[in-house]
Formats: sequence, structure tokens, C-alpha cells
Amino acid sequence: MDLLNFVSANNNIQDTALCGIKVQSADAVSADSINIVIADNTILRPGSHGILVSSLDFPTTTRKNRNVTVTGNTIGDGAEDAINLNSIIGLVCNDNTIDTIVQRGIIGTEISDYTIDDNEICLTAKGGIVMGTLTPFGSVSRNVVVDCAIDGTAGQADGIYVVDCTNMTVDNNDISDANAHMINGIRFDTTGFASCSLRENVV
Repeated sequence: MDLLNFVSANNNIQDTALCGIKVQSADAVSADSINIVIADNTILRPGSHGILVSSLDFPTTTRKNRNVTVTGNTIGDGAEDAINLNSIIGLVCNDNTIDTIVQRGIIGTEISDYTIDDNEICLTAKGGIVMGTLTPFGSVSRNVVVDCAIDGTAGQADGIYVVDCTNMTVDNNDISDANAHMINGIRFDTTGFASCSLRENVV
């Protein structure tokens, strides 16, 4: 579907078979989905992702979702990623609370012009925050990541993992791992980085 000025707010969603909230734009030839707000929802025990914003033809370099805000949500006991975001131009993902997730806290792929700030992520199995391919022009700042590799295998996950990003800042994040299973506090992978900044983080 293609959405204009869509808001999902103040919902209490529990025990879904798949995603708690899913917004999926249509294919590349359709109109863009513009001004999407997902705010102040409580999502517990989703069978898949807690929140998914995607495109029908993902992965593709055609970003179909524009001006997306994901803020103030509480997500717990999820079966996959807490927040999975892709195919987006213009993203604010902040002030979300994430606890006990089978996969990752927040993952972004094929997004640009974004801020991922002030989120609290605790007890994830496969990493805290993952920025996948094609994610230029953004910041990951002031997030708290606690115990991001809880499945019991040492060297399993990273606090913040960045892949092939350009014009990006990772700063003032606080990352800790009481069970000593985290492989890297902050990981930049491959050599495709231009104008990236890593500063004032605590690991």
C-alpha cells in the first residue's frame, strides 16, 4: 500500500503471529508512502518483527518510504528484530525501549538521511543496532545498548555494527556486556566508508 500521513499511535499489541506493526509500501512503479508516524505503542511477544517499515520489492535501491518517524515505542519478547527499517529517505528513530529480543534491537538497510538516537536496547541475541548496506547520511547517537549477545555463544554479536556506510556519525553511545559474549562494541565492516565519524562512545 502507498500511504500519506499515516499514524499508528498509542496501541497495545500483544501475541501476534507475525509483526506487531507492519507498514509496507508498494513496488517501485507506485507512488511513495509519505509521512509515516509510529509512536508510543506497546508491542509484546510479536511472532516476527515488533515494527517493520519496508517496501514490497525490497531489496532495491528505490526507496519508497519518505519521512518516517518511529518514536516512544516499547517492544519486548520479540521473535525477530524489534525494529526493522528499510527503503526509507528521511528517518527519525528515537526514544524507543527494547527488551529481550531474539534477533537485533534496531536494523536499518537502504535508508538515507536518518537519525537513530536515544534508544534503550537491552537483552538482544544478535546485536544492538545494525546499519546495513546503502545507509548514507545519518547518525547513531546517545543510544544505550546492554547485553546484545544473550544466546550464550561468545563472539556472537556487536553492540553497533555498520556496513558500507558513508557520511555517517556514531557518537556518544553507551554499550555494555555483562556476560562477555559481545564480539565488538562498535564494528565498521569492509572498506566502503567515506566521511564517517566515531567519537565519544563508551564501551
